[in-house]
Amino acid sequence: MIKLVLLFVFLLILIFISVMASNGSVLNPQFLFIAGFALSVGYAFFYVSEMKLELSSETFFILFMGIFTFFAVSLFCQKISRVREKRYVEDDAAESFSFVKGSERVSIDFWKLIIFLMVNLCCVVLFIRYLREFSGKSSISAAIRYFDYAKKFTDKNVDVPGLVSVFRMASAAIIYICIYLLAHQIVHCYKQNRLLIYGNILLSLVNTILSGGRSGIIEYIFAFALMAYFIYKAKYDFKRKIPMRVVVFMILAVLIAIPVFYISASLMGRGKQTDIFHYICIYLSGELKNFDVFIRKGVFGTSLSNSQTLVGLRQTVLPSFGITGWDAKLDLPFYDVNGFSTGNVYTIFYMFMYDGGYRALFFFTILMALLASLSYKFIVDRKYRKYYGTINLPLIIYSQIAFAVLFSFFSDRFYELILDLAAWRKTVVLIVFVWFATRFKFTTSNETVMLMNRKEFILVKNMYTIRSGKEVE
Repeated sequence: MIKLVLLFVFLLILIFISVMASNGSVLNPQFLFIAGFALSVGYAFFYVSEMKLELSSETFFILFMGIFTFFAVSLFCQKISRVREKRYVEDDAAESFSFVKGSERVSIDFWKLIIFLMVNLCCVVLFIRYLREFSGKSSISAAIRYFDYAKKFTDKNVDVPGLVSVFRMASAAIIYICIYLLAHQIVHCYKQNRLLIYGNILLSLVNTILSGGRSGIIEYIFAFALMAYFIYKAKYDFKRKIPMRVVVFMILAVLIAIPVFYISASLMGRGKQTDIFHYICIYLSGELKNFDVFIRKGVFGTSLSNSQTLVGLRQTVLPSFGITGWDAKLDLPFYDVNGFSTGNVYTIFYMFMYDGGYRALFFFTILMALLASLSYKFIVDRKYRKYYGTINLPLIIYSQIAFAVLFSFFSDRFYELILDLAAWRKTVVLIVFVWFATRFKFTTSNETVMLMNRKEFILVKNMYTIRSGKEVE
């Protein structure tokens, strides 16, 4: 118990230092990383006796060093970035506000939102058809449960057809674009095609639920809050603090999301626990007990072909190059303490220690902190703030990375995101859809054809002269 208290106090101190060192910013990588673990440890106090949670000295040391390493590296990167930022501002002092000027409205064409809606509808229809064929069940809820169970707990080959997979990636890209548009409209107090935006968000959520996953819903809620936060900060050139009412609203959104997460479990056939607080404990604090059990065994290190951190690379990237035999699944055993289930969830440090002990712990933690800090730099540095005047692709990508960092107390979502072929494909599709939403133009005029940028129009007055190679006047 004393080690748990010391760990919690340590986390609170780091949170305080992070906020003070970041001028009140609460959505940078180091704050999110620490906040996730603080939430996990804080909730664990209510179930210490049920879980028999008494951290070993080595478990405490690993958590302490892992968390502090990420914090120190992220904070160092932030300080280095600020030094470079000051030099940049000194060189371009005359443009102090020009990077966010004109960002009061961000919109995309009505017909593009209609196309998004059609893509989402096709995705819903095609995926429901696939679920019924795969499961052999006519009931949609039964088909969802069957698909989810087969995907996570069996060796059955679950290959979504290529066309359906493309539509699902498109739907995921669309919801991020629409979430950004909605957040921008709310922060800047205007409305444009709001019903179409709501419709696309709703259909994309349906597509997420159809796959049996619930974390996607939480991720989208988090993405909306994060985008609204940074859009608000950019609105005032990152000089004004977030109003308390906004903070209260964000806290309420989290509190509402928790029971929704619990209720959705029973709808998907997973809700076996009747106690909502016990159910939440499995997801928030069970990983501490499970990680401690693993550390007490003292068996660290495995072969690359069985790496837990590189599971995405092993299962999705290597097979595309013809490399086989590296597709071992995650080793995440379920634990039960005197009838009290702690599930099969672990901290991100479990993956690192499993793969290579302390060397892997420090290597992967430092690399993760560097990559997360780099993505954060692209949304706060002054020279990148011009992207707030359009659909901000770096901010959308950071929302995904930030969510993975926040849930490091839960699992290794970070390396699953950056080392997974499916995640890379989703990012490519996202880039294409953002380009389509912001830069794709075409008119019926014979003077203009589609172009990538408003400032880069190609004027065509005579198609024959183009084909013949003659100069166009």
